[in-house]
Amino acid sequence: EPKYSLWDGKLEDISLKLDEKGFANLSGPEKKQALQEVLDEQMRIIGDVPQAEDMKNEYWAHFYDQLSTDAKGTYTQFAIKDIATQVVGLGGATDFTLWKLFLRADFVVKFVIILLIACSIFSWALIFDKFKLFKNINKSIEEFEKKFWKAKSAESFNNSLPVNSKDPAVLIFKSAMAELIKTKRQSSAIQAARVGRVLEIATDNEIRKVEKNFTFLATVGSTAPFIGLFGTVWGIMNSFQSIAISRNTSLAIVAPGIAEALFATALGLLAAIPAVVAYNKFNNDTQKYFSRVENFSKRFLSII
Repeated sequence: EPKYSLWDGKLEDISLKLDEKGFANLSGPEKKQALQEVLDEQMRIIGDVPQAEDMKNEYWAHFYDQLSTDAKGTYTQFAIKDIATQVVGLGGATDFTLWKLFLRADFVVKFVIILLIACSIFSWALIFDKFKLFKNINKSIEEFEKKFWKAKSAESFNNSLPVNSKDPAVLIFKSAMAELIKTKRQSSAIQAARVGRVLEIATDNEIRKVEKNFTFLATVGSTAPFIGLFGTVWGIMNSFQSIAISRNTSLAIVAPGIAEALFATALGLLAAIPAVVAYNKFNNDTQKYFSRVENFSKRFLSII
């Protein structure tokens, strides 16, 4: 039986149309022309139904099979077969590849899919960037602490640091040393208080830099599944509209639309899961790193 039972009962309508044209008394080429006209008319009738191209291609093949085995049929087999072969060659069976699902999707579903793919791409770019950042700063702070405690003095160590360094620990230390040099003539209590404030401010500034775009990962992780779900709900609404238009409750009618809709949900999860995992990891890495920086700051304040 045809996958799309939307076409049940159409054979009788087509037969009546052909009888009106005096199909039995026509010559071979005339029969072919008459049948083509009737089939084209049916195509126009179902043209607005979602997945119509796949449904009509499948139906014409079934139409040929039924007529060619119908003992009461008066239609020449060669004419029907020739037309059915031409039409079936236009599209074939329903294609459920990801690309075809996207192409057949409604405009709103397409927009959701594109949005989720863009979010996923940016999330992965951000994940790789932050992963590289934490790998570098975790390695550099170990070297920084080792060199500091081996240095003869804080000033000599400060002078040995690269001028254009972007390492958070180096920038925080340089800010503290600049304030320490400014307050050399102040009492040790005032000097320690001012350097402590500078350390806090510099640390907060570096935390903001490291945590840049963390909000995006959190947003994608929390909203992407719901964006995908919106696309799914919209696609399922369209599938139910197909049932209303066709007046048929066959699952075959709504299956392609539902597949396209579920594709949006899958993309939503694909974007959200890595974003949530990465956000939690990077948030934890940030706390560990700046906890280490804070411990160093306290030890540094205790010796000035």
